[in-house]
Amino acid sequence: MKLYGALACIVLILAAMPAHAQSGDELFSQADAALSGNDAAKAAELYSQAIRSGRLDKPKLSQAFLQRGRAYQATGSHARAVADFTNALWLESLSSNDQARAHGWRATSRQALGQSGLAKADLTKAKSLNPQFTAAPAPASTTVAAARAPATGQNSGSEQSDGLLDRLISGSPSQAEPAPAAAAPRRLAAPART
Repeated sequence: MKLYGALACIVLILAAMPAHAQSGDELFSQADAALSGNDAAKAAELYSQAIRSGRLDKPKLSQAFLQRGRAYQATGSHARAVADFTNALWLESLSSNDQARAHGWRATSRQALGQSGLAKADLTKAKSLNPQFTAAPAPASTTVAAARAPATGQNSGSEQSDGLLDRLISGSPSQAEPAPAAAAPRRLAAPART
């Protein structure tokens, strides 16, 4: 009976192991393909697997965070996108054009989260990294194929300027919808004294 129990455990362990562990580069390539194919949710999961694999060099890891952030942004997960853009920048392996894009994309997510001041700072930083950076990042509702467009610093067909940078710098009231007001804290009634 003990032998059958041991064999059952071994079978379960072997069944749980992947037949072929994919390399970080393979996962990264699959994630790129999913992102190019406008499947942001699948891309985010594949980039996550590539990151967790521990098999990406520092520049590729920075790109994985950058592109996973873009995938999160496309699905409306702006807090996760901000975290990933920050991680990509923190690793200090991005080109100046990719740094500008990371700051621009992070600004879009911060604006969506109601963090206008931080969004303005990111857009200003993007402009300082690449003086030709004129296009505000494409809104999350656009296709994610724009995430893989080459970073030339100029407007391409997939990156349309919506004036976010100009509105934030000028302080125009039309810059974005304000963040929802926080609900007032409820006061608890004092316990009745008996």
